[in-house]
Amino acid sequence: MNWVGRLIQHEVSKDDSVLELGCGIMQHLLDFIPVYAKTRLKCKSLSGVDINQDYLNFLEFKNVKTYLHNLTQLPIPFDAQSYDVVLLIDVLEHLPTLEAATKLIDEAVRLAVKKIVVLTPTHFREVNPVGGSWEEFGFKTNEYQRHLILIKKELLENYMFKIRNIKDHSNLHHLYGVRNMQKNSSFKVKVKKWCKKHE
Repeated sequence: MNWVGRLIQHEVSKDDSVLELGCGIMQHLLDFIPVYAKTRLKCKSLSGVDINQDYLNFLEFKNVKTYLHNLTQLPIPFDAQSYDVVLLIDVLEHLPTLEAATKLIDEAVRLAVKKIVVLTPTHFREVNPVGGSWEEFGFKTNEYQRHLILIKKELLENYMFKIRNIKDHSNLHHLYGVRNMQKNSSFKVKVKKWCKKHE
C-alpha cells in the first residue's frame, strides 16, 4: 500500500467488508507496485466496481471480487447497506457532471453500513498514474482517467464528511474525508456552485 492505503487502513478493521467504487487497479490498497510497501488492505473482504474490464480481470488475480458497471448508471444492483465501508478514492473527478458525482455519493450512502471514505484532488492535472505508467502493468491510458470536474470542500461537508486537506509526495493537494454512518436520513444538497468544470 501507499500513503492513501495507510490512511484508509485507519478507517477499516480486519472484520469489515470493503467496496471501492471506480476501483481501477486498486494501486493504493494492494501490494504489487514495487515502490510501495508490500502490504495490502487488511479487511474481511475487498470488492471493486469499475467500467474497465481489463482492470477487473487484473484484480481477480489479486483475490478481489469485481463487478463491471458504469458509475453514471445508478443504482448499482446491490442491496442497501451491503458493505461496511465504501471507498470513493480518486473517482469523483472523473465523472462527467456534478450531478453524476452527487448521485454516486448518494449511492455510497445507500450501500455503506459504517463509513464512506473519499479522496479527490483540488486541482486538475493530466493523467499521471501513481507508481509509473499504466503501460508498466499492461494497461493503456483510457478516456475515463481524465479529470473532468473538481469537487469543493463545502459539498463534501454538506454530505457530512469530515474533511482534511492533505498533500501527496508530489505536493499535490487533495481533499480527504470520512463520513461515519449513523441513522441514515435522506436529504438533498444544492451543490451547483461547488464544482469547477474542466475546459
